[in-house]
Amino acid sequence: MRIIAGKHKSRKLETLEGNNTRPMMDVMKESVFNTIGPYFEEIEILDLFGGSGALSLEAISRGAKHSFIIDLSREAVKVITNNVKALHEESSVTILNTDYKLALKKLEGKQFDLIFLDPPYRLNIVNELLQYLDEHNMMKEGTIIVCHYVKGNAKIDPNFKLLKNYARGSAEVAIYEKETLEHIIVQAEEESSLDRSAAIADMRFTFIKTLCEQCVVKPHESKERIRSRKIDKIL
Repeated sequence: MRIIAGKHKSRKLETLEGNNTRPMMDVMKESVFNTIGPYFEEIEILDLFGGSGALSLEAISRGAKHSFIIDLSREAVKVITNNVKALHEESSVTILNTDYKLALKKLEGKQFDLIFLDPPYRLNIVNELLQYLDEHNMMKEGTIIVCHYVKGNAKIDPNFKLLKNYARGSAEVAIYEKETLEHIIVQAEEESSLDRSAAIADMRFTFIKTLCEQCVVKPHESKERIRSRKIDKIL
């Protein structure tokens, strides 16, 4: 595994052995960072299931300021620590060797610009985490959330703006944005405008339909009578 771009481009990273983790493939990772970046300035990251730390270190290589990397596994924390030291990024990373629930409670009050949610195979909790982060005000307007999970294990959340959703093999990625107040207002105005347009269209259709029904030719009417009736209706 390597850093794809930025100041640490092409630097190798240690990976975590075993079947409990599924690091994001480089092709998928590159697509993710092309969507959310590709470069950053002074952003704060929450990496809730760090694994090898590859996602956070890729973001730091591209200009991110700092990342909180959380993982319960001691083996994972050892790999993360080795990767951080190899890149001399100790001041840019805080590693928490703890359960994600305890980490979230400890970090309450902080807000993040970029969040990585990449839980282990056995945990189907992406939607639950999105709700928790939103309810506990841990996202800013415009925060980007990258969710990586087993294909089909999470539903698209309608409470966030979906930037991209795609799958490769058994893995799926959904990238969300915490919508800004301005965007929410614009969206509401657009929906209101669409509702008004639909209502006007319905009224026009009803009027035209009624007018046409009134002008239907009755059997055995003379041409003069038909013409006269149409004129009367119009007047």
